Amino acid sequence: MIKIKKSILKLILLFALPILFAAPASANWSWSIGYNNPPSSTPGVNFMHLWSNWAFEFGVGYVGAATVEDDPDTTTDESDTSAAVSGDLDIKYLFGGSTFKPFIQAGTGYGVALGDSSGVGIGGFFAGGGFFLGSPSDFHVYASINAGSSLFFSLGIGSGF
Repeated sequence: MIKIKKSILKLILLFALPILFAAPASANWSWSIGYNNPPSSTPGVNFMHLWSNWAFEFGVGYVGAATVEDDPDTTTDESDTSAAVSGDLDIKYLFGGSTFKPFIQAGTGYGVALGDSSGVGIGGFFAGGGFFLGSPSDFHVYASINAGSSLFFSLGIGSGF
């Protein structure tokens, strides 16, 4: 009896999964390339999902890389190579329905450092506001000012997909 139930479940999955994954992708997603967005990164890539006047965004950006050379005056190997990325998770509320869309946002950041001294961290709550020019689900540019552990500006350009 159990073998029959497993076989039926496999048949259902065999037919249901292709239908679920072959369906058209959900609209209202956009991507953007930004400066200082995510916070603490120089360039970054963000993905945003829009529904109603709300938007959820996540991103990852380049922070830096460094190589510390070995000190020739010591006998221990002190060379260290590291790279770091940061990202954010935030939620936005968009006002208006025209080409100019002001928004408020709140979120948190995360960071990953790789190398001889690796680590991961979450924190850095921030809140602020800004505006989109264009349509966030189509071609757009944006700017925002946010406050967290410091005050920072973000700029970017993006498009829907």
